[in-house]
Amino acid sequence: MGSVSKDIHYWTRRAAIAGIKGLHAMAPPIRSYSRVEFHMDTVFWLCAGHGFPLRNPRILDPFSGSGIHMSHSYVGRAREAHLCDIDEDYARLAGKLASNVTSIHGDSSRMLNDGDARLGKYDMIVLDNNLGGIYYDYCEHFDAMPAVFRHFDRSAPYAVLALNFITDPELMNADPRFETPTFEEQMRRRAAFYGTPARRITPDAGARAYAREARKEGWDVVGHALAPRAEFFHFLLLFLRPADGG
Repeated sequence: MGSVSKDIHYWTRRAAIAGIKGLHAMAPPIRSYSRVEFHMDTVFWLCAGHGFPLRNPRILDPFSGSGIHMSHSYVGRAREAHLCDIDEDYARLAGKLASNVTSIHGDSSRMLNDGDARLGKYDMIVLDNNLGGIYYDYCEHFDAMPAVFRHFDRSAPYAVLALNFITDPELMNADPRFETPTFEEQMRRRAAFYGTPARRITPDAGARAYAREARKEGWDVVGHALAPRAEFFHFLLLFLRPADGG
């Protein structure tokens, strides 16, 4: 006869799994938040696994919204987090997310490009705005390049940029949540930035394009990784070092 303790372990875990699945079925947003937590855990695990651990980092999230969709998943890991949004109400709510959060209201693209005095220097920047639809101009953050690299701390040995990276724009555009009204115009901008008319872009090709922008501000992309999020977009992680060695 087998060990009773093993049976108890098995059946209690089976019950827990069933309970979690039932909760997800009754309240789908709970499943989404669980996924977001896992996605951001994966980002930090990949950074550490590639030799760029982030311990108590200073984080900038220029397109945070209220912080309730993504930012909440990492503020517990941060020494401090600056969350920015153009919507005044979202910025106000973001400031209530945690005691280590400072919310900044304003046009985030302009903040990055003009060097807003309210911004600091950071170990990690997360470019995770809403995707598709009315936000299509900012999906791949071309307007933030190369200015975003000015906001990393050059006295630190390394930094990490985590940005939305669309591997299959046509699949994404087919999803009603992310349908882009001027899809072909976005594809022309994409081709100009990545230097290829190909619709599907590999992480290597993406990293090379962003490395070109990083060099304009004195940073080298010394490695990269892809943190999966969905079938058509992911976090592309760029591991950076000052070009002059600091």
